[in-house]
Amino acid sequence: DTVMVPDQLWGNYNLIYGIRRSARVVKYPFFSEKGGFDSEGFAQKTKEASSQKKIIVLLNFPNNPSGYTVTEKEADRLTDTLIETAKNGCQVVAVCDDAYFGLRFEDDAAKESLFARLLQKHDNLLAVKLDGATKEDYVWGFRVGFATFSAVGGSDLHMALEKKAGGCIRGMISNDAQLSQSLVLKAMHSPDYQKEKQDKYNVMKARYQKTKEVLARQEFSETWTAYPFNSGYFMCVKLKDLNAEEFRVRLLDEYGIGVIATTATDIRVAFSCLEVDEIDNLFTLMRECALKMKNK
Repeated sequence: DTVMVPDQLWGNYNLIYGIRRSARVVKYPFFSEKGGFDSEGFAQKTKEASSQKKIIVLLNFPNNPSGYTVTEKEADRLTDTLIETAKNGCQVVAVCDDAYFGLRFEDDAAKESLFARLLQKHDNLLAVKLDGATKEDYVWGFRVGFATFSAVGGSDLHMALEKKAGGCIRGMISNDAQLSQSLVLKAMHSPDYQKEKQDKYNVMKARYQKTKEVLARQEFSETWTAYPFNSGYFMCVKLKDLNAEEFRVRLLDEYGIGVIATTATDIRVAFSCLEVDEIDNLFTLMRECALKMKNK
């Protein structure tokens, strides 16, 4: 099978699809040179891949690692591409990885999951929505997930999909953790659930806003360029004339700061786990480390 994933990707996609399932993993460009989602690059890659009978397209918004969610206009163009591909005879499985759904911090970011735009639009288009309480409900480590299928074909097809998914779960991990599932379900029935969730959202938004404010300072321009971000738990910077893995290791060894190198040039920062008053110091120390490396 051909699986299309963004070049700004969660590394486990390679393990899940490429290693465990032996899929042909094809990367589509995530950011355009002008900034924002590369709608034209996505359309071109989809057209090339659609020479196959079936393609699986992974859509991850808010994106891990970049923390970017498409705008309403970008979402329209993206979904139009997939619907047109289905109409042209290619079977499309659109997997909406919404693990960070709801963590939207700017008004121009799309309000709804792309799942809402894709469900039951064509016989050749199967939309799948993946959600995770881990991030959406701020229960880090619970690893409770939800899968929603929406296919044209009625209850028999959905029952077959449910049994197929159940078989995959039994074949891989035997059973899910009932304890964490039960705790999440009980929390969702609490009368304070929405208020508590909003409180945590406000904490995350404050951390996001502080990160935006700090990174806007001109002093960082000599060491990196920040990728666009408007949502989620993370953001990425593209280092200038430095190897990301070497930078990551030195930052950890000399400063005790842990970040992730996602490519040879890109560093992911989890602002989600920082107190607001820690954010300025983090990027100041990252800059100091980068300048040391540049100056040898």
